[in-house]
Amino acid sequence: VDKIKDALPDVKIPAIGKDEGNPTTVYKWTDSNGVTHYTQDEPTTQPAKALTVDPNTNIIQSDALPSQPTPKEAPTKAEADYAPAPKPILTLPTPSNTKQLIEDAKHVQTLMNERAAKIDAAAGESAR
Repeated sequence: VDKIKDALPDVKIPAIGKDEGNPTTVYKWTDSNGVTHYTQDEPTTQPAKALTVDPNTNIIQSDALPSQPTPKEAPTKAEADYAPAPKPILTLPTPSNTKQLIEDAKHVQTLMNERAAKIDAAAGESAR
């Protein structure tokens, strides 16, 4: 019981046997620093929400979930104007496309070598 009292210093824990099985009201409130507190005494300086704790169920009622937006029937004109997402430019190598990838890489290297030769030739002509 002492460990529980240390973990929840603001909550008075009834003695074992006394009030056993009876629901207890606690108050949930948030301080100016955004820290949530639970106390058995209603705070006088902060608004608080009363919660009933039933020791026979050991459950505190949850807060209401925000309502979900209703699904759209059809896209709006602005949404319909968007183009579909492009397909990826690069594909991962697989055994079936590896040979083609190697051939493409060799072709790109040939083009780069030809381009470098043309640049060198143009640079050599302008140096004369």
